[in-house]
Amino acid sequence: MKSLLLALAMAWAGGAAAATATSGLPHDALEDQALSQPDEVLRKLPPLVAQARQRNDHQAQALLALAKANACRVVADWPCQRRAGAEARAAAEAAHAPLLQARGLIAEARALIAMQDFSRGEELLGRAELVLKSSPSPELSADVYLAYSSLSNALGKHALSAEYANRGLAVLRPDQALPMRVRLLRNLARAQTQL
Repeated sequence: MKSLLLALAMAWAGGAAAATATSGLPHDALEDQALSQPDEVLRKLPPLVAQARQRNDHQAQALLALAKANACRVVADWPCQRRAGAEARAAAEAAHAPLLQARGLIAEARALIAMQDFSRGEELLGRAELVLKSSPSPELSADVYLAYSSLSNALGKHALSAEYANRGLAVLRPDQALPMRVRLLRNLARAQTQL
């Protein structure tokens, strides 16, 4: 347990330094801003979304919806996050952008899990896994495992939560997606404490 806590502390130090970039995946700068200024991001988004729709720019719509989903998550507005995730997924499908589609599915699933709609959340995670089979992304696979870990923890299945957290850590390189690594280590520590 001490080694896990040490790893968590070291990853947190590295993850905090990299916190300005939520991931190595394509994302709008507003998604990062949502971490510290979610209400401001939610105010900025409607005209930007309207402009992207006017241009018929589905990729921009998906990225802006993911920024909205992140802002909604930060303020714990789960129905808002669910809707934004669904909007991101639909726009990404229209843009033929599978990684954005997977991100939308994950955002929507996380919101459903937070709302305790576990079966629908799990179904969307399964759909995200199918998308990632044809368009692999270690970071998004780790995110899916993180969501499964959180779901298992919510259901009191702590051994399964730890197993999913370990799977997520296994798909990432040591220098990859440090904020994601911190979240996986946090879930692993929580599960092992419960065990």
